[in-house]
Amino acid sequence: MDGQLIDNQKVSVSTWDTYAITLKSYKTYLAQKVKAGKSQYDLDFTDLLYASNYKAGSGSIQEDFSSSKSEANLTLYSDLLKKIHESFKECGLESLDEDGLKKLVSYADRMVELCSAHHVKGLGVPYCSALFHMHFPDLFPVLDRNVLLGIGDIIEMNNIQKSGQIWKIERYYESLIRKLYAYLINSGKALRDADRELFDKGKKTYETHKPNTAS
Repeated sequence: MDGQLIDNQKVSVSTWDTYAITLKSYKTYLAQKVKAGKSQYDLDFTDLLYASNYKAGSGSIQEDFSSSKSEANLTLYSDLLKKIHESFKECGLESLDEDGLKKLVSYADRMVELCSAHHVKGLGVPYCSALFHMHFPDLFPVLDRNVLLGIGDIIEMNNIQKSGQIWKIERYYESLIRKLYAYLINSGKALRDADRELFDKGKKTYETHKPNTAS
């Protein structure tokens, strides 16, 4: 049993480290865009591929970016990223005051609205939160099942489907942001460090208590 637990811990760490490598690669890509005279917040298909790969490696983005509607939708996401940058610059989540926290929650709500009203096929709320997190890794948390489980008091195991997905996971976004904010203030950690710790903790919880997929 102890050996199995050690193996699960190794897998969890390995998975998180893989995500960290993807984030590092994406930052290099953003730097190349800036060097070419573009804004790092002007999104293209490659940005979405990085977000998809970061979240789960599913390759689920299937939007037709040759259409004017797709370009218009993507511009709305780009504009929101730029507004977040204008509002917070390089601030970390733990450095915000209550007004800043409310503004961040409002931006998260706007992101969720965009995912519904101006949906990019394959870019659901969890994937979009990953995209925004990669632009603001110290500010904007990923809406993730393992992190929700890791921080506790937000989502219970019986709310997780047999597929492992959380139905309407966006319902928990504001709670996650506020609990992470409190956790960072109390622990003195930065968001990335807390994210890794809570991801690992939540993954262990899920593996131990995950729904029976055989029935």
